[in-house]
Amino acid sequence: MGLKHLHLAILILSLTALCLAVILPQWHCGSLFEKCTESGSAKKDVMLAVTCCLIIGITMLSVVCIIDFIQLCSKTRSGVERTVRMLLLYVGSLLALAAVIIYTVEISGSWSYFIATCGSIFAIQLSLMTVLYGRCCSRYSAGVRIEER
Repeated sequence: MGLKHLHLAILILSLTALCLAVILPQWHCGSLFEKCTESGSAKKDVMLAVTCCLIIGITMLSVVCIIDFIQLCSKTRSGVERTVRMLLLYVGSLLALAAVIIYTVEISGSWSYFIATCGSIFAIQLSLMTVLYGRCCSRYSAGVRIEER
């Protein structure tokens, strides 16, 4: 399993979590597409901004996922493809993060929960990177390639 596989696995996990967050009606006002954005609901504009940021972010990250699947099957990569992938990944991720921050600031106010969630995500990513690139599991040790027979 290489870095491409790890990126794709984390991206799929991220997309799954974001899609579930949008679909499930567990927001303070219910469903994002029904009760939260209806006219007359409290904080309708804020929830509409959160919904738009999440949907656009999910769309951009989905395109990145498609590009990553293509890259797994292809031996060549163009500079334009890499640039588009990185741009979509950064903007999509920032939009998803912006949606969560807007919700936390305007609606929830649960900064401790938000910070704990961010910290746990960083810890999970670090543990995955350690498993993949740790000396005990890698084919490289102290800069010397170990041949498998």
